[in-house]
Amino acid sequence: MRASASGGEPWASGLSVPQTLVGDVAVWRAAHQVLASDERPTGPVCPRAAEARWQSRLDARVEAADAAGRTWSSRAVAFEPQLGGDPGLPKLGRALAALAGEREDAGHLLVEALAEPLPDTHAADALRFRVAGHAAREAPPTRWETVHAPRPTKDQLHGWRPEPPTPGRTVCR
Repeated sequence: MRASASGGEPWASGLSVPQTLVGDVAVWRAAHQVLASDERPTGPVCPRAAEARWQSRLDARVEAADAAGRTWSSRAVAFEPQLGGDPGLPKLGRALAALAGEREDAGHLLVEALAEPLPDTHAADALRFRVAGHAAREAPPTRWETVHAPRPTKDQLHGWRPEPPTPGRTVCR
C-alpha cells in the first residue's frame, strides 16, 4: 500500500512513499531529535558508523521511492558532476520533477542556472534556488496551435453555388 507522505512532514513534500517507510523515517527522526523544519528525510549526517549506515539505508529507500526526482537528480549530476553526493541533491531532484510537471522548459532552466559556477558547499541548494529564480522570471513558453475551420459536410454544400461577380467590381488584381 502506498500513501502520500505529505501530511505536514517537510521531508516528504511531493513524495508518494510506502506507509512503512514513512513510519521508519518518523521513528528515526524522533530517535535522533531531527527538527520538524529540517527537510532532509533523516536530518543531519550522523557521526557514528553504525548510525550512519542505517541513515544511509533510509535515505536510499526514500530516494528509491521517488523515481521522477531520481531521474532529475541524475540529469543534474550529468550536467554538473560536482552535485554527486551533495546532501541537497534529492531535494533538487524533487523540485526539478515538480517544475517539469508544470512547465516543458525545466531542462532549459536547469542548463541556464548552471551557466555560472556553483559554490563549493551546498551546491544543490544553490542550484535549486537559481532554477526557482529563473522559473519565476521567465514565463512558461506559449504553445501555438493551428486551428482549422471545420470543413463543410456534403449536406451543407448541397445546393450551394458561388455568387457570380458583380459587373464593374474587380475580384482579383
